[in-house]
Amino acid sequence: MPNWHIKRTRGLVLRARNFMTMTIFKPMREAQQELPEVFDMIESADERVVVIHHDRPAAIMMSYVEYEGLLEALDVLSTPGAREEIREAEARYAAGEYCTADDVRADLERRKREE
Repeated sequence: MPNWHIKRTRGLVLRARNFMTMTIFKPMREAQQELPEVFDMIESADERVVVIHHDRPAAIMMSYVEYEGLLEALDVLSTPGAREEIREAEARYAAGEYCTADDVRADLERRKREE
């Protein structure tokens, strides 16, 4: 289970913080009544809203950007060898083994001249 700090605010609304994202738990009726405000929280404050239905978490609302990021992370984590390639690339970068945009432009110009 993630290391979350959870505190009770009013009623069933709880707040949990994990890293930089705030998770707010709201009963379905409250989420429905406050839908525009909920959308604003999600878009502007990088928050997630867990909708509670029949005393159980039933759905989660998050920004589309965060959703895409989660899908990308899942893709990387499920691709065999991807994590190792990322670690190797980070090590090469730390060792100064990389090309700048100017290096790439110069290489492309050189290749054009050789054609």
